[in-house]
Amino acid sequence: MKSAFLFAFFWTNLCGFSQEPDTNSLKALIHHAICLYPDKTDSVQYYASYIATVSEKKSFNYGKTYSNRLKGTYHRFNDNFDSAIIYYQKFRADGIKYQIPEAKWLGTIDVADVYMNIGQYEYAKNIYFSVLKLTDSIVTNRREFGHLYNAIAGAYQYMALYDSAKYYYLKAIESDAYSNDTIRIAERKSNLSEVLMFQGNYRDAETYLKESFVFNRRNNLVDALGYNYLNLGRLYLLKGDFKNSENYYRTGLVHARLTTLKFKQADALNGLSALYKSTNNFKKALEYKLKADSVYWRSANEIKAQNFKAMEERHNKLKKEQENYELYLSLENESENRRELILVVNALVLFVILLGIAYYGNAKKKKLLSAKNDIISQQNEQLSKLNEEKNMLIGYLSHDLATPLVNILLCTRSMAEEFKKNPATEKSRRILKNMEETAESGYGFIRKVLTVESGEYRLSKISSEQVDVAAFADKIKQHFSESFEQKNLRLIIELGKEANFFHSDENRVMRIVENLLSNAYKFSEPGKRVWFSIRKEQAGTVLQVRDEGPGIAQAEQHKLFQPYTKLSNKPTGEEGSNGLGLFIVKRLADEMGARLELKSEQGAGTIFSLIIPTVNMHAG
Repeated sequence: MKSAFLFAFFWTNLCGFSQEPDTNSLKALIHHAICLYPDKTDSVQYYASYIATVSEKKSFNYGKTYSNRLKGTYHRFNDNFDSAIIYYQKFRADGIKYQIPEAKWLGTIDVADVYMNIGQYEYAKNIYFSVLKLTDSIVTNRREFGHLYNAIAGAYQYMALYDSAKYYYLKAIESDAYSNDTIRIAERKSNLSEVLMFQGNYRDAETYLKESFVFNRRNNLVDALGYNYLNLGRLYLLKGDFKNSENYYRTGLVHARLTTLKFKQADALNGLSALYKSTNNFKKALEYKLKADSVYWRSANEIKAQNFKAMEERHNKLKKEQENYELYLSLENESENRRELILVVNALVLFVILLGIAYYGNAKKKKLLSAKNDIISQQNEQLSKLNEEKNMLIGYLSHDLATPLVNILLCTRSMAEEFKKNPATEKSRRILKNMEETAESGYGFIRKVLTVESGEYRLSKISSEQVDVAAFADKIKQHFSESFEQKNLRLIIELGKEANFFHSDENRVMRIVENLLSNAYKFSEPGKRVWFSIRKEQAGTVLQVRDEGPGIAQAEQHKLFQPYTKLSNKPTGEEGSNGLGLFIVKRLADEMGARLELKSEQGAGTIFSLIIPTVNMHAG
């Protein structure tokens, strides 16, 4: 009897050693991991791997299935859509394999949502319809039908198939009415009114929109009211009721300033600009358009600052999690020591049993420590990547935003001086046009940076188009003539006789030439000349920038195209330089398959040549 008691006491202590969670705990962990988004998105991946590993050991099919959904969620919210679709399809396939109906249903919806994210609306719509056939047999809540009908209507609306969009928005309203979901009904009515406006059915659009507006105002749904004000402004603008349109747009503008919908200020300002344009008040139209652009720029900068802050917070959280893991390991070691001490005491009574179990416990402890060390190693690697991503993106933004903004400042000063002499000259209008094009260039770059998919600097897909040499050179002249004249520099443009056009990505070539001319501008003394030429050679089209600047020392030329490189030469005016311009030029040239050449001697000026290979338009 005494031996049986001691064995039971020993076995109880053993079972408390390194226990794995049961299936109910794994289910709770799955839901917890999904709720971690967005502030702990990276942790979702670690939870997914852990759940998959433990579920495999326990033959827990539910856990193995949902671990794939967690992995898909992680990749989707990090814009890795290809990987997201693969894991969602695995999640759906496992749902069928292990007879988990809701997994098959949810996996299909997840895949459709990804296709909506990437603009494949036709394909997403077809998938939603296939889900609709499954819904009756899987879910009993009518709200799910409302969500699906609304998703289908949204796909049709993006495809400009407004009759179909209208039909399914009405179906969504009917389904939401069945489940008495009044908030969703108001939202669907607002969506439906947009479709009706596209169809020119302003009467019905006004009816649905005002019903949504009354409900949202009565229930103080602040953000929803913001959308209502702007839609009402647009509706009355389309109807030609400019007074009501102006009232709703102005109310929407004030409302946006008091809510979380700060970006809606720009929409309201754009609406007022369109209103004044319709009434031929072009001065006010331009005024509000400029205000809207200013808000967009400010919002973009705020969003970018928030992203950087979030990135730093993620960095700190991962670091904190690592510290917690280390503390956990320390506590685990102390706990293991206590357990080992108890095992030693028990061994005095049951020595033979202790040897076997001590061996088992030791092996298990080493395996656990190894797994935890692997997790710490993965987190360290992730921290390093996040830090590199942040630094690289900050560097790119600091350079490429500086160039267009400095040009805008120079153009503004030129325009102010010109207006003092004659406020209505052709030159004044040309300066103003140059300002507009420069601002559009800077704004276009910001939109491209906001679509960056990872920490590496990438532009959109490289295109090959026929570029008219004369038109290209004219753009260069308009862009730089005023700033060069302001610094008393002479810009000379030379075009070869046979250089009529070339094939390349015009946007990338323009950015390369702008950077090279900006460098020549910065490092040239007043009174000097700068040449820009385009000519045909056997190797291809050659675009060349030559200056009479101080030249570049031979010892410094090898590091010229490295990031953050600053040479001994200094700009001759108040221009700034952060050492990124030529690095970006080299990257752009490499992406296009072009060659960049440098000839320079100290005190004898500098020549940069971009050689674009000739494209065989009849190949393939």
